[in-house]
Amino acid sequence: MPFIRSAVKRGTQPAQKQAIVDGIHQALVDSIGMPPDELFNLVTEYEPEDFSTTGGSTELRAPTSSSSSKSRCAADAATP
Repeated sequence: MPFIRSAVKRGTQPAQKQAIVDGIHQALVDSIGMPPDELFNLVTEYEPEDFSTTGGSTELRAPTSSSSSKSRCAADAATP
């Protein structure tokens, strides 16, 4: 059973956190056949100034075809 740690910006709404947890969980169920009743996901919040990327800013920006998926975390992509 995988133990997942998800980090989101402080202030992320509970519904958004739950959507992130649900999406990750469903991806594990679909991709590796994890039993649907096994869910272990610790969601923590971080201050924006505590997060750095090779792309610089952690502000949400519209993806472009040349954007690197490594330049922001998946949780930020779901957070306004």
